[in-house]
Amino acid sequence: MTTALRSERLRAGLLGAFILAGILALAVTAPPQVTAAGILVIALGVVFRRWLTGPRGLLAVLVLTVMWIPAGRFALVGSSAALPWRLVVLGMLVLLFLSLALDRSARWRPSPFLVPVLAFPTVGLLSVLANLHALGELGQVGAAVLTTVQAFLTVGIFVVARQLCTSSWIADWLCRLLVLAALVVALSVAVEAVTGTNVFLLLDRVLPLQLLADAPVVTRAGTTRALGSANHPIALSVVLAMLLPVAVFLSRYSPWPRSPEARRVLYLGTAVALVLAGLLTGSRTLVVMLVVMAALVFFTHWTLFVRLLLGAAPFGLVAVLLIPGVVLGLVRSFLDPQELIASQYSSPGWRGSGRLADLGPSLVEAQDALVLGTGVGSRIIDGPDTNALILDNQYLSTLLESGLVGLLAMAVMLVLPAVVMVRHTRDARLPSAERHLALALACAFGGYAASAFFFDAFAFQQTFMLFLLLLAVGSWLVTSARARRTPAAADAGQPEEIVGSEPGL
Repeated sequence: MTTALRSERLRAGLLGAFILAGILALAVTAPPQVTAAGILVIALGVVFRRWLTGPRGLLAVLVLTVMWIPAGRFALVGSSAALPWRLVVLGMLVLLFLSLALDRSARWRPSPFLVPVLAFPTVGLLSVLANLHALGELGQVGAAVLTTVQAFLTVGIFVVARQLCTSSWIADWLCRLLVLAALVVALSVAVEAVTGTNVFLLLDRVLPLQLLADAPVVTRAGTTRALGSANHPIALSVVLAMLLPVAVFLSRYSPWPRSPEARRVLYLGTAVALVLAGLLTGSRTLVVMLVVMAALVFFTHWTLFVRLLLGAAPFGLVAVLLIPGVVLGLVRSFLDPQELIASQYSSPGWRGSGRLADLGPSLVEAQDALVLGTGVGSRIIDGPDTNALILDNQYLSTLLESGLVGLLAMAVMLVLPAVVMVRHTRDARLPSAERHLALALACAFGGYAASAFFFDAFAFQQTFMLFLLLLAVGSWLVTSARARRTPAAADAGQPEEIVGSEPGL
């Protein structure tokens, strides 16, 4: 029996086991109408099993789960702990490691970012171990362990995506999936703004899911802010902004659509939709991210910055005409710096206090446990046992819970990829497509690193998951470029397929 045939049978057997387990779970726990919908989904999965068990199919399932199912908002019917993203990631990790163990043709793909990504939850685990007694007194040991386990499972998204991302074609496929999924989210935001209906909160009507908690209603100046598939308007704006430079990159270099005109219309139109939907969130963090991205483009490729600025100007006018109240409101909020700063000092010591109002007291509090913090899960921001404020600053939250060691690990994880990508934009040995992909990823990573100063980036898991998916593309880019520069790697069989080996970047 050939290795390929054994691998195929292994995948088919594992898929059959998962299908049988899913049908049994639905039959026991779900209502009849949900069971019928679930079995229909499973049947479609069986029909398209060959595609679904390949890299493109697995990435499609992963991306759509991250982008379209609000993280923490839904669970599988019958089990509140069975969050869809957890099940998908866990299942793919099992498939991955079984394939590596049983299939001789499978091999581990290296990644320059694996250690920084794993370091952050590892430091979180150390902070829990160092504060076990204090966490026990708070009754938070169980919550701390669950948070730590979930952090490692979230990192599994990066591991799975990186192992699946083996060529320029797959890297482009992942980028396209993310951008087009975000286009659907952006269009749903327009529907939400007009009708007040969030289509992503209706998923339990068509999938075997149960709604765990109603979505919050967030307003500003009397206007309800859009949520889309996120759990907060700021988180939604961050997701849309991170994919903006990727959409612009695809408009020039994606192999699909084949027609250059159709490609530009699709992806530049998507970029405009992402910005408009981001504006409907009413988030000032979006503006900060766009400024950071613009600065990165200016200092690395100023002629491209000028072209993008000239091209964006007409669409800025369109935004003012379509949603004048939102755009002008955001502009006014930045025109009066004194009022803006004063708002960040509001209500010190109370829930919903300004970010700057919490900064000083939090830095003083951090000195009590400066090295490893008070332990992941020690800060309770909701419920009857609340003992901490919502800081809206992931760096500050990490400092308090994981100390200086955790803060350093977080900074390396978020900033190092942006620095590496900037270096690749200046590497003349790389093809133009790869340099521009590096620039797009640098903008996404730099914008996300900046946004973490203004919201709890890891609490809103969708944003961190998206960061990890884009980081997988960045890992492929760095590894493939390194392989082509290393004669020994090329002689050993080219560890990564390079640009030009098939339709791709």
